Amino acid sequence: MMAVCLPELPKGKEFEEYISAFFQSGGNYIERNIIEKESKGKEVLELDIIATDYSLPPLLLRTFL
Repeated sequence: MMAVCLPELPKGKEFEEYISAFFQSGGNYIERNIIEKESKGKEVLELDIIATDYSLPPLLLRTFL
């Protein structure tokens, strides 16, 4: 009998896409690559994924860095 092997988890940018697809398939609204800048244009903060589940009262926000 042949053995079945699962693929390895993706790395880097593909991992972010994998996780966002996981949450989106569960019915969450996904926002990706949110960048906060100073007034001078310098990047201060980058959020890779924000998953929001609008089906739960009250609004539940999850942030993944």
